Amino acid sequence: MTKPFLRYLMLMLSFVALMPVEAEEIINFSEEDRLRAFKGEEESTEVCFVLDTALWGVNATSVYVAGSFNGWNKEAADYKMTFGEGLWTLNVPVAELNIPGGSGYPEFKFVADGEYLNLPDFVPEGYRFDNRNNAHVLSLTKQSVKFVRQNNKKAAKIKSISDFELTGKKGQSQISNFRQVPGTKYLYRSYHPFKASFVENTTEIYRLRFASELAETYGIASDICLSGDETEDLRMYKINHSELIETVPDYYRSIISKGDVLYVGKAYAEPSYEEVYYNSGGQLFGLWVKDIVDFITDDRHPIPFSIHCRLGTDRTGVFCAVIAGLCGATWDEIAEDYAKSSEMGIGEFRSPLLLKYSLDNMLNADVEEIKDLQGALSAYFINNKYLTQEKINLLNDRLK
Repeated sequence: MTKPFLRYLMLMLSFVALMPVEAEEIINFSEEDRLRAFKGEEESTEVCFVLDTALWGVNATSVYVAGSFNGWNKEAADYKMTFGEGLWTLNVPVAELNIPGGSGYPEFKFVADGEYLNLPDFVPEGYRFDNRNNAHVLSLTKQSVKFVRQNNKKAAKIKSISDFELTGKKGQSQISNFRQVPGTKYLYRSYHPFKASFVENTTEIYRLRFASELAETYGIASDICLSGDETEDLRMYKINHSELIETVPDYYRSIISKGDVLYVGKAYAEPSYEEVYYNSGGQLFGLWVKDIVDFITDDRHPIPFSIHCRLGTDRTGVFCAVIAGLCGATWDEIAEDYAKSSEMGIGEFRSPLLLKYSLDNMLNADVEEIKDLQGALSAYFINNKYLTQEKINLLNDRLK
């Protein structure tokens, strides 16, 4: 018996004490376990990640697991895998993995010698998410397998122009992610009005066009930008036989000239994907919300307002959820609005379960079970001294 195998056996035996299965069952992974790249069930206290070098055709000196649960860190020490008998393995407590990605469930990739391994075709439906990130999904229940399988069809969809009815407001709103924020009358959310993000997609020209045109149609007079000042970073792209030239729209130049644009966190830290989803109870998030509310309640900035990041999906989605909740929208209304961003069809899908994770952490409660969401959000921001009840009342007065 080789030393590597002894180390592997000891690792597996330590795993036995925490799982209601025999050591032999853990060592001899089933074909299904190998295909979905992990072994773990709903009642288990640990998950064992497994990378079969023969199945994957991998010859590496080091392999890590990177995922939504460790900030997609390619070299997190606690997520380094151990090799033995042709298998790379790693045991992790389920409690450490319960942090969702865009699918609404934990996601991961293997990192071999510093490089992500592409998601292979043999990973079965219900355990894969074929959006732009192409990650494994850690589905541990029949329910999660069902939901992931359903949502994966939407996640993988890259829409073309023919998928939108652009002669009507509905299609224009879908392609540009432009719509009214629930619970408000004078706040609209949107894709970025002039910065392109998916230039390989033929719909991008129309996305920017309608984000700008709808803003003008609805008379947007003040803007909240979550992705920094990029007015001096304008570019030109080739899309098939057309050119996309980034240009600051006239209406937006007018807003800038009047001082009615807020670049959130410009003086200290711009909002990030990681903070808004995974540290929503932190000081930075509280300060960002304060900045936004202070801007909206300052009557020197005229209504209506728009709010956006680059895609109008993640940072925009979480801040819109908070503002909507403070203005009296229910969780069901907020979740429905959040899910609409996936209708852009750009290969970027976000499950409302990801937004729920953010709000649950902030409020230290299950947002679906909170009867008075407006009261709960108000209490959180007041108790942590980011807002006052007077500010929240002014916010409602301005937006409703």
